[in-house]
Amino acid sequence: MKIELVGKMKKQNNIEQLEKKLMKLIKEKSPLPPLSNAFFISGLEINVDSESQNDNYTILLEDGKFYELLIEIDSLSSGNLDILANRNEQIIPKEFTQDEKILYTKTAIEKLISTD
Repeated sequence: MKIELVGKMKKQNNIEQLEKKLMKLIKEKSPLPPLSNAFFISGLEINVDSESQNDNYTILLEDGKFYELLIEIDSLSSGNLDILANRNEQIIPKEFTQDEKILYTKTAIEKLISTD
């Protein structure tokens, strides 16, 4: 039990250090670029090959948090063919385990470092 608690504390400290590094990089790279396929949201798409995540579109925004981006276009029901008028982009906060948080944060840091 004590060893498990120490392991959780180490992971939490690691997450906090990674989040500080991530926020520093976000400030240096700000503003983040517009997302491909999104008209209204800027950020970075973070792809992680993980069996625990089924989604394909996790994004990092300038607040340093991860979200799922949902894009809907409903031009048929309204009869209006203007894509922008019928487009809805939503961001939903992502919930991660400690291990997933470390993985996504490290991936985001690597992507920010490689972005010019």
